Amino acid sequence: MQEILLACIFLFVKHPYDVGDRVDIDTKSYTVAKMALLSTNFKRTDGKFVWIGHNILATKVIENSAYPPFPKWVRLIPSPSIWRYL
Repeated sequence: MQEILLACIFLFVKHPYDVGDRVDIDTKSYTVAKMALLSTNFKRTDGKFVWIGHNILATKVIENSAYPPFPKWVRLIPSPSIWRYL
């Protein structure tokens, strides 16, 4: 039960990454491939996939080099190509 609670806090409250983000964990680079309730699937730089449990990730330093200053759904400046269609 404690593992599920820790995983929920990690996934929904901390939320250190999203699918597609590039992260560094213990000096190794990964790309987030899939997120589940208890673990995350990462793609290593050599193309292999690794599952790491959220209970382990909660104790690691995760450096997200793709984390934007604004949420991904916010687009402040419209694309120049949109003006052609107006």
